[in-house]
Amino acid sequence: MTIGYDNVRVNQGLLLDLRFQEGSGLITRDFATPQHKDPTLTGAPAWAQRANGLNVLDFNPGHPDFIQIAGVDSADLDFTTEDFSALIWVYLDTNANGNVLLGRGLSNTDGWDFGVLNSGAFYMRTNQGGANQYTAGGPTTLGAWYMLGFVRSNTVVRMYAQGVDVTTTPSTHVDPLTSARKLHVGVSESETSTYAVDGKMYRPRIWSRALPASEIKFIYESERGLLGV
Repeated sequence: MTIGYDNVRVNQGLLLDLRFQEGSGLITRDFATPQHKDPTLTGAPAWAQRANGLNVLDFNPGHPDFIQIAGVDSADLDFTTEDFSALIWVYLDTNANGNVLLGRGLSNTDGWDFGVLNSGAFYMRTNQGGANQYTAGGPTTLGAWYMLGFVRSNTVVRMYAQGVDVTTTPSTHVDPLTSARKLHVGVSESETSTYAVDGKMYRPRIWSRALPASEIKFIYESERGLLGV
């Protein structure tokens, strides 16, 4: 018996799943249900293919390169009181200016964001008017593939790398204020080279639930061979 994509346990509650199957062009398909219409590539991130045929995207902060979904088309990714989670595979060339991996909001204003600091630690931040809270994990190193992610459940955020909890600096998170901004992958809300990703990415995903540690470990073990980890 074939089990459908939406019936696989780890895909339940999945709101965004960019699998980069296209290999070319300026649009990438969202495999989550319902789909976000036409996530667009801006600044010409380069398509690259691994020896096993897996497509990844290579981001240059000088352009800068990023993926975006219009605010009106990503309203379901405006998390306020609810639990949510995200995972993404990244291979960073430098942390010189920090790297914003995913975000829908503005620091100290609204929404949330997720990235890697210039120290190699990575963080998830919730934002309100004049305030923010962030939880950090890590560290990570340059020139290696990592599956990084976070789980937000009520006031608690936990950080995950390579399928395990690596939280180092926890905070008590306040609900982020409502944001009507674009969803960005690979750049901050400013869409400038500052905090833009320098390196490769594969399969950004966001869930509308708190993923249990067992599912994060399962996803990592199922996919690590694709990235040679």
